[in-house]
Formats: sequence, structure tokens, C-alpha cells
Amino acid sequence: MSNRGFALFAAVLWLVAGYSAPAVSQDVPSLVGTWISTHHTQSSQGFTTIEVELVIDEQQDGLFNGQVSWRLLEIGDSGSEDVLGVIDWDNETVVIVNVNDTGYIQARLVNDVTMEHVYYESGANAVVSRGVWQKQLDTQN
Repeated sequence: MSNRGFALFAAVLWLVAGYSAPAVSQDVPSLVGTWISTHHTQSSQGFTTIEVELVIDEQQDGLFNGQVSWRLLEIGDSGSEDVLGVIDWDNETVVIVNVNDTGYIQARLVNDVTMEHVYYESGANAVVSRGVWQKQLDTQN
């Protein structure tokens, strides 16, 4: 390959790489906002119904942070935990971890306002659950 041919090849490669790289970042969905779910859960104490609110405060590309609040409807127990999360490269798979606990959430973004999820935590306070979060739309506009 001549120097001119190599230069042309390098220029085309640079252009293709330059134009395709930003598209990945632009395709990352924004999860910022409040997500609500009511679903069933199981622990060592049996089955129960739980309300879960996920509030995502801040997101940079595919990384985000926020809080998960929950309330067991039958017994009134409740709590809140700080979380960190990541949107996988497919822009659909979401993983959320509790900052001060061993719980994990695996989720799939169905569309801009629906996210299916499963929660699991092992150990003395083992819990499993699954549900569907709905993003609460801003009604102040």
C-alpha cells in the first residue's frame, strides 16, 4: 500500500471511529426520576406484598445513584437504602447494588417508563422478589 493509500485508509478509519463513538453515549437512556412498583416478595418469614420506590438522583452516561425505599404492606415495616447502578452496554440491562447491604437488583428497561426487575439478597435476611417499576412522569409541565 502506498503512503497516499495508507493516509486515505487512516483518514477513513478515523472518521468512522469519530462518528460512531458518540452514538453509544447518546443512546444511553436517562433513568433520572422516580420509579414506583407494588409486587410480591418472599423471605424466610413467608410471602408478602411490598411497595418499592426507586429515586434516581444523578446519572452520568450509564452510571447513576439514588435511593430505594420500601414498605411491607401487611406488617408496615419499611426502610430506605442508598444505591449505585449501571446501565449495561445493550442499554436495556440495569444492575443496581445497595451501598450498605448485600442486596442486588437486576432489571430490564422495557421502554422509557417501564422497568422489570428482580431483587435478591442472601444470608440471615434472605429475600427474593420481582416486579415492574413505572416511571412517574413530571406533571408540572
